[in-house]
Amino acid sequence: MDLGERYPDDAPSFYGKEWGKYKEHEAIRRRREGYLLTAPKVLRSNSTELICLSLFNLEGPGNAKLTLTGEGEDAFAATLDHSFTKGSKECVDFPVPNVPEQRGRLHLQLTLDGVPDYVGNESELVNIREYQNLLFVQTDKSLYLPGQDVRFRILVLDAALKPLDDQVRILRVNL
Repeated sequence: MDLGERYPDDAPSFYGKEWGKYKEHEAIRRRREGYLLTAPKVLRSNSTELICLSLFNLEGPGNAKLTLTGEGEDAFAATLDHSFTKGSKECVDFPVPNVPEQRGRLHLQLTLDGVPDYVGNESELVNIREYQNLLFVQTDKSLYLPGQDVRFRILVLDAALKPLDDQVRILRVNL
């Protein structure tokens, strides 16, 4: 099918015909540029968190500077500089310092060598928590009659939601 049949001469088109005051090359130049930073809203103290940066219609190389600052009396700062060559997605392991539970601010400063006038500056509040193991207790029944044995299963998970590989002390209580 010929494009002229699908799109009459007076229809808006990006196929070289005029559309308003823009031509095809101007429409391509006006595409939306931006980036997306993905990071956990709750960061685990004394751990490494995965933070990813995706570029849209922006070309590298460039530099991303991530800074985590604490608020309050236990103020701290942790910074990571990451240079990337090109591509649309980069993920880095960001080391979170060993700090008490508090609110913090994650700040991104993005500069691109290919686009010198483009600078990205964003900051977002995050929570920093000390992670504790999760303990789950499951019984074999929901209701017991007097004299029945109570049987249960205990599962302890670590920060990665994997079973804890430590020895557990058995405690038996007779009532």
